[in-house]
Amino acid sequence: MNFRRSLPLVTGLSALLVLGSLSVTACSSVESTAIRVNGQSLSGADFDELLSGYAAAIPSAENESGTVNASVARGLLSDWATTVVLTQSLASRDISVTEDDLLEAQGILGDQAGFGDASPAAQDFYVRATAVQRVFAAAFGPSTAELRDLYEAGPAESGAFCLRAILVTDETLIADISNQLASGTDFGELAARYSLDSSAANGGVVTDPGSGLGCFDRVRLSSQIVPEFAVALSNAEVAVPTPPFEIPGVGWVIALLRPFDEVADDVRELVGLGASESARQDALSAADVWIGSEYGVWDSRTGRVVAP
Repeated sequence: MNFRRSLPLVTGLSALLVLGSLSVTACSSVESTAIRVNGQSLSGADFDELLSGYAAAIPSAENESGTVNASVARGLLSDWATTVVLTQSLASRDISVTEDDLLEAQGILGDQAGFGDASPAAQDFYVRATAVQRVFAAAFGPSTAELRDLYEAGPAESGAFCLRAILVTDETLIADISNQLASGTDFGELAARYSLDSSAANGGVVTDPGSGLGCFDRVRLSSQIVPEFAVALSNAEVAVPTPPFEIPGVGWVIALLRPFDEVADDVRELVGLGASESARQDALSAADVWIGSEYGVWDSRTGRVVAP
């Protein structure tokens, strides 16, 4: 992900609450308030400081006059509201963001272009934001046991296709490989030894070049893999090699739906996010949000600050 161009300020202004990099106060008659969410407020001054730190990392956020685009400001407020709500939802389950969670988030963001250009407060903010979202997704998504049951029911149920494959051009050789697999020889070992596909270097593991995941959903499978794969996998069982099948003009293939323990993280990202997203939307729609009129209005249907 390119921080400078595409990081969607999936921000966690809860960073301000925990790290103390900026002050988040209760609503005050002395200090103007930019936004208040479920009783927590961000002052206009602190919001301006955070927004300035963000603009330093994303030059396209500024107009030619040097001011920050109104849409960027609304997006930042939306993300602040979202993160406050997610943090409170986690707290309702006695879940907090740990130092390990923060270190993991730091590792994700640290190498992204533009991250180092943000102000220190904004960097802390982004790190905690990422950690909060990841912890929320794990807490409100399906459990590992639920994911395992779904995945092992097959791709018709889970929609997750996590593959190894062996490709050769000789029908006699693919038959011999099939016999070796039936005798218990490791699939990855045979892929590395015989497969002509580039995935041979990784034991036949087929990755989605778009997402980088080791699993495909149905849409990505149909766009990235030839139709013969879909047919061969229609009745495939997890961890059981398919019978050899031919891809005309290419060669002969044996595919394998990888065991869950090999792909649990990819399956969670591919399949499990839907459940946490539903919980996220429910929490946002129920949130009590007030926005300063100069910034916009809250749309509870989308969970975003929009133009008035």
